[in-house]
Amino acid sequence: MPYIKNKKQRKVINRIIKLFAHEITPNGNLNYFLFGLSKKYCLSYEDYKTFIGELECAKAEIIRRQLSPYEDEKIKKNGDVNIDDL
Repeated sequence: MPYIKNKKQRKVINRIIKLFAHEITPNGNLNYFLFGLSKKYCLSYEDYKTFIGELECAKAEIIRRQLSPYEDEKIKKNGDVNIDDL
C-alpha cells in the first residue's frame, strides 16, 4: 500500500474521506462515486489500467489488514473448517 508521506496531501485526502464517508455508502453510492471518479480521472487506456490497479491494491489491503484479522478471530472462536465433520 503506498502511504502518503506528504502530510499536507494526507490532510486534504483525510478531510475528503471524512466529508464523504457518511454519504458514500457501499449500497451503490460507493460504486457510483468510484465510477464517476474514473470517468473524471481516466482519459486513456493507460489511465484506466492505473485506476483499476489502484482499486485492486486497495482491495488487497482491505483483505489483508481488515478482513484477515476478523477471519482469524472467528476461526479461534468457532473453529476452522474440518472436512472430517462434513
